[in-house]
Amino acid sequence: MIPEKQKILIVDDSEMNRAILTGILDDGYDFLEAENGLQALDVLRAHRDISLVLLDIVMPELDGFGVLSVMGEQHWIDQTPVIMISAESDSMLVERAYQLGATDYISRPFDKSVVRRRVINTLMLYGKQKHLMRMITEQVYRREKSNRLMTGILSHIVEFRNAESGPHVQHIQTVSELLLRQLARKTDRYTLTEDDIALISTASALHDIGKISIPDSILNKPGKLTAEEFEVVKTHAAVGASILQNLPMTQDEPLIQVAYQICRWHHERYDGHGYPDGLVGDQIPITAQVVSLADVYDALTGERCYKKAYPHETAVRMIQNGECGVFNPLLIECLLDIQDQLQREIGTPPEARNFSLAAQRISDHMVREDDLPFENNLQYRLAYEREKRTFFAPFAGGLQFDYNIRQDKASVSDYTADPVCENRTFTADALLRLYAVSPEDSRRLRDAAKQTTPESPDASISAMVTVRGEKTLCRIAIRTLWSRESIRRMIGVVGYVVPIGTDHSAAPALSLRMNNITGLRARTILQELQLYFDKVRLVTPEDHGVYKLNEDGSLKRRERPCYAIWGGEQVCRNCAGCKALSDKNRVVKLELTKTGIYQVIAKSVVVEGRPFVLELISRSDVGIWFDSHGKKILLEKYGRDFYTDALTGAYCRQYFEDQRASLQGEDGVAMIDVDHFKEINDAYGHPVGDVALKKIVGAILSCIRSTDMLIRYGGDEFLVIFPQIQKDAFTLKMRYIQDVVSRLAVDGYPDIRLSVSIGGVHRVEPLTEAIRQADQLMYRDKANKGVLRL
Repeated sequence: MIPEKQKILIVDDSEMNRAILTGILDDGYDFLEAENGLQALDVLRAHRDISLVLLDIVMPELDGFGVLSVMGEQHWIDQTPVIMISAESDSMLVERAYQLGATDYISRPFDKSVVRRRVINTLMLYGKQKHLMRMITEQVYRREKSNRLMTGILSHIVEFRNAESGPHVQHIQTVSELLLRQLARKTDRYTLTEDDIALISTASALHDIGKISIPDSILNKPGKLTAEEFEVVKTHAAVGASILQNLPMTQDEPLIQVAYQICRWHHERYDGHGYPDGLVGDQIPITAQVVSLADVYDALTGERCYKKAYPHETAVRMIQNGECGVFNPLLIECLLDIQDQLQREIGTPPEARNFSLAAQRISDHMVREDDLPFENNLQYRLAYEREKRTFFAPFAGGLQFDYNIRQDKASVSDYTADPVCENRTFTADALLRLYAVSPEDSRRLRDAAKQTTPESPDASISAMVTVRGEKTLCRIAIRTLWSRESIRRMIGVVGYVVPIGTDHSAAPALSLRMNNITGLRARTILQELQLYFDKVRLVTPEDHGVYKLNEDGSLKRRERPCYAIWGGEQVCRNCAGCKALSDKNRVVKLELTKTGIYQVIAKSVVVEGRPFVLELISRSDVGIWFDSHGKKILLEKYGRDFYTDALTGAYCRQYFEDQRASLQGEDGVAMIDVDHFKEINDAYGHPVGDVALKKIVGAILSCIRSTDMLIRYGGDEFLVIFPQIQKDAFTLKMRYIQDVVSRLAVDGYPDIRLSVSIGGVHRVEPLTEAIRQADQLMYRDKANKGVLRL
């Protein structure tokens, strides 16, 4: 049998252009032609088997953008790809074509081999997608048919003892499904996917399984129940839930969890007057609310041993009037919306239902919701690539990654490597291990991604990452990518890693997105920034205010004015904050004081609807050249090498002795001792011990700021001075150091395990007392096998 040729529609007002395209693509296809947009839409309506549209932009009657808009509205573009072929090359026109759903864009004059290859690639991709859609449709058809058959069997088993109408369970399922679908169309409050709808309507069949515990004499009593009998009937909700809870299978199964909710709470009422728990409003799971309404509707419209059937109109009126209890007003609206369809569906025998149509609807929705493998969904791939380009545009170099959630694959371009490594592929866990991201930072990164939304897709954390073979404090900035249908779901993550430089030149890449954020979010951002800036604060330059963010995110003004930090008693000249506020931009300034030179980065931000300036302050290490009177000290006289330990590169003990007076009053003091260093020297020799010591010092230096001072205090013991650091940030620094050192390896000696013990104190004076207390805590830490104590 000769395979049917694929149909290509060529839409162009130039007959010559249409002839050229036909000639390029030869006789391997059937061609249809249209000379304007209106004709193209007529052809598309008449021929639903078109495989591809080649579409010009500038045409009479209706242009190419108009055609794309109609194809999008009719969902034709989901099945029929469009390649724009036009002499227009303006980037805004190209972007608009992509936004309207075009698959590709080729500018004239074009190379015939390029046109042929892009057409072939597009047809192959969409052909594969259609094949997968047919497979899904067939599978869903079989699943739907089997589910309905099992439901029919179950309905007879459950109702065998009950005098209710035979199709009761099937009616509940039908009404629940229709209500859920209308609810999903009406609001995104409950986030209902097609899978959720199918699961809930299936589980609804189990809503009354607890009635097997009710005696026949009560269950089938033709008259009104006594108060005592009604109390017995009411127990069926809790009994049914208990049956499900005690099933000999995992309780993590979604079907069991949903069925439990339905069984226990389908007799609760929105005003709290239901049973068994008296839940109110949305304390009742939406699953139980929907089935509850469906159950009452079918009870009213069906014949029972104690009543005749009410007409549909009467039943709806009784529900609206609250004669059967109070229901969610939104669900009552849904019931009114679907009542015509409801009467048709209820009147259709189960065996006559068109499972093929239901299967087609579900499979179409699955495809639109990215349930096809990502690489086979061309629309998402195009949107994904455009979003990536936008995100990476302002950022060059470094480490960039692109993570596909469905495949658990991360594509990585590492511009820090030599030679540059591009497009290597890893799983997420392998990627994090490769760059030595700690389990804690890995969890923080995942949590940050989970907090994003389609409207606020960006997040970032600071973390230790291996860059150029060294552990470095970095900023990991990510953007989550989402499906673009009515039900949003995360489909991928792109991100980059920025080493936080000693001069904070990476500050522009910090992605400080503080445009009208909440106080709580601002507090989290400021806490992270404190890890690598000496001082972080919110100020209002116009009235010289400095604000603190409390634990609940509320703002409290401090007593001291903003300029007091510099030891001044009057407003600063050329205030960086004022300029940042007026320009709505970022301003960088150097501030020279008696105690040092400071770099100030001022950025205009909005917190809780109020304008502020975020100030990020760093003390330059040039500042250690001055004493408290502003005079240069011995560092200039002798040179830096005089104060540097020759083996490790840390400051030597002589530096500490000469600087002791100027180091008084610094915020953080820590003592660090290498664990089992003598054993390493004894077992492997001093050269190996020296290598281990240099690696440890390199790791510590990668964890601290340029203004922090690492001093080799004696042998394998080190003193670290942290000027102007908050206690939380100081504690995190200590943990970072221990974590980074614990992952070091000595080349050629895989059995050597390196670790350090640390003791730290915050704002203890004088310096000698701070060192004494830190030393005690360090030995306590060593005794407790590396548990940090402050």
